[in-house]
Amino acid sequence: MILYHGRLEDYAVDAALKMMRERMELRHFLIVQSPHYAGFARFDPFGKLEAPNGPIEHRTLFDIRGFDGQCEWRWRLRDGHVGGLVVISENESFAANETGWIRTSTKVELASDLRYRVWGRTEGSSAKNGWARCLEARLGAVAVPWSGEVPKEFALWAREYFVVAAFGNVVVGEERLVGIEGVV
Repeated sequence: MILYHGRLEDYAVDAALKMMRERMELRHFLIVQSPHYAGFARFDPFGKLEAPNGPIEHRTLFDIRGFDGQCEWRWRLRDGHVGGLVVISENESFAANETGWIRTSTKVELASDLRYRVWGRTEGSSAKNGWARCLEARLGAVAVPWSGEVPKEFALWAREYFVVAAFGNVVVGEERLVGIEGVV
């Protein structure tokens, strides 16, 4: 198996979000961090970035991870208002064919799926305005973008990619977020 990477340097947050919005599938998820908000986000029907309490001021973001099952997009602020944009996918076509992208690939020996539990148990049986809430006494509420019947808990689905390193050691070379699942 081959894992494909595409990278753009010195990319503004506006441009990174626009590319993610245009290329991610309808069922997508984002995890964002800013001085004012850290948690799940999504694009509303008009293409604006939103959290459960409303719009997110995207110019304050310093980290974004967007994923839709096909690929993961990452953007991290580095200097002023620009950062590096990366896309990771098992499908070569998602690793950006446009001019300016730095493309690499990695030979993968094994891929393994894993789940990270989202803290807390859900509140209620249906999502409100496309968001479900997980409650945990130590953390408060964690909002998860979800439609339909709400499971008791949620988990982030990730895939680890194992590669051969120095001296024949096999190590986790990359991890890619894939989706969010309900846990019964």
